[in-house]
Amino acid sequence: MRRQKEKIEQIFARQNINELEFDSTLPRVILRYIPNDNSMFYASYSQGVLPGKANDAVANATDYELEQYRATQPNVKRFLEEEELDSMEIGWKGTLLMEEQHFL
Repeated sequence: MRRQKEKIEQIFARQNINELEFDSTLPRVILRYIPNDNSMFYASYSQGVLPGKANDAVANATDYELEQYRATQPNVKRFLEEEELDSMEIGWKGTLLMEEQHFL
């Protein structure tokens, strides 16, 4: 498990957004199989996040301006949520030709 904590400070002309905080626990698993001294097979899985932030296009808008945006884009928000990523990798590492060539 990994912990990721982000504190983002932004200031806008019409409203002061002091800070946004994001706190995540991120799983990570790695499996290895070593059949001999010259080979290793591996697989990994992990999750990551890109912290949220203020939506620069509308963060500085008045409530009236925000409603105008929402007339054409109903889902627009002042703040963007975290984006999540799932990452998977499988592979083989080994040596050939009397350990002079390495493959990753």
